[in-house]
Amino acid sequence: MPGVGKSTIGRLLAAKIGFSFVDLDNLIRDSEGKTHSQIAKEKGDAELTRLEEFYTRGLNLERTVFSPGGSIVYSESAMEKLCRETNVIYLSAPLATIEQRLGDGIAGRGIVGFAEKGLAGVFLERQPLYEKYAHRKIECDTETAEQLADRISSLPLV
Repeated sequence: MPGVGKSTIGRLLAAKIGFSFVDLDNLIRDSEGKTHSQIAKEKGDAELTRLEEFYTRGLNLERTVFSPGGSIVYSESAMEKLCRETNVIYLSAPLATIEQRLGDGIAGRGIVGFAEKGLAGVFLERQPLYEKYAHRKIECDTETAEQLADRISSLPLV
């Protein structure tokens, strides 16, 4: 989900273990010249999820910490690639924590499904998908990003 710390924790983890780091949101923004919000507004959520799938499927993920957009779970083919080539870690936080972290700027983030379902609806819809694809689930609402990166770096690979 947005607001759980994928990018922050991912960057710290990559530096700690000596891997490269790829943030899918930034990759799409840099490649397309538009933010998630702009893409969703101009072309719709379907185009945004298509782009997430396209860029994910084209990546070499060897020795890479990858921070996908939270809606990547809507793409079965992208998730199959991630499950096959990486250790998928679901960073989980309660809805209240996510709402607090995202604050008032939530509507401008380009969250797939947000306009129709709101954050609670998106959260409830995605949670079982995150559970389905995750190799590991990490609760990330009480520890700092640094503590979480340390904890993840010590996990055995699956």
